Amino acid sequence: MIKDEGTVVHDSWAIAQYLEDQQPTPPLFPGIGLKEACRFFNFYIDRTVHGALFPVVVTDIFAKIDPVDRTYFRTTREQRLGMTLETVAAQREEYRPQLHTVLADLDAAISGQDYFFGVLTYADFCLFGTLKWATIVSTEPFFASSPALQAWWERLQNRLGL
Repeated sequence: MIKDEGTVVHDSWAIAQYLEDQQPTPPLFPGIGLKEACRFFNFYIDRTVHGALFPVVVTDIFAKIDPVDRTYFRTTREQRLGMTLETVAAQREEYRPQLHTVLADLDAAISGQDYFFGVLTYADFCLFGTLKWATIVSTEPFFASSPALQAWWERLQNRLGL
């Protein structure tokens, strides 16, 4: 969510469109067809990347959140997952292959280029945000088998001054 002079915008895709409308330079969608491509990539991240990532890191998140938020977090995440956090933790090893497959696909997609669509777009920021969050909450070795994705990660961190 962002708040901009009284305007509140939820959802990363809606935020990207809002920012592009309000401040189009530098553009998040810098070419013909890139807005549509980025929308698809955003959907892929929301459905596929988050779906593979979440069961691997959910207990890491739980360990790091403020204790006053744990009851709410536990209840809502266990409802979403259909099992206790302890069961998810016990099955963590079973969830890793799906995450590794998704990361391998991203590694193949970024291989040989600096950015996912050849130029820096919202797609890069969208995935970067997801992975930034994941690397903060978890010590999972996300880039261990993904050298091109790791190079992209480092390139974006340098570009953003992180």
